[in-house]
Amino acid sequence: TGGRARTVRTVATAVARGELDLDPCRDPDEIAAELLALRGVGPWTVGVVAMRALGHPDALPVADLGLVKALGLEAGRAANDALEARAEAWRPWRAYGAMHLWTSLDDRPAVQRSNKGATK
Repeated sequence: TGGRARTVRTVATAVARGELDLDPCRDPDEIAAELLALRGVGPWTVGVVAMRALGHPDALPVADLGLVKALGLEAGRAANDALEARAEAWRPWRAYGAMHLWTSLDDRPAVQRSNKGATK
C-alpha cells in the first residue's frame, strides 16, 4: 500500500542519513524507540525489524494477524494482549515461538514444506 511504501522510504532515509543505526550490537530497546519515533512505524514493524534485520531472539511482532490466527484468537486488542501474555512464557526466545506459529499455519505436510525450494 502507499502507506507502507512511505514507511519503508522513511526508515531507509533515516538509515541513509545516519539518523537511525540498525546495528544488531545496539540495545534493542533503543532501536525500538528510534523506530517508533518515525512516522508510520508501529509495534508490529519494530518486532519484525528486530527479528529479521537485527536477529533479536526475543522480538515479538505484536498484533501480527498470523500469530493471532495460529493461537486461535479473534483479531483485536484483546487478542494482542492474549498473544503478549502467552509469549511471556517463551522469553527470551519469543521470536522462535513466533516463527513456529507462522509455520504452523502452513497446512501442507512437513515433508512438502521442507522440500518447497527443491527442484525435480
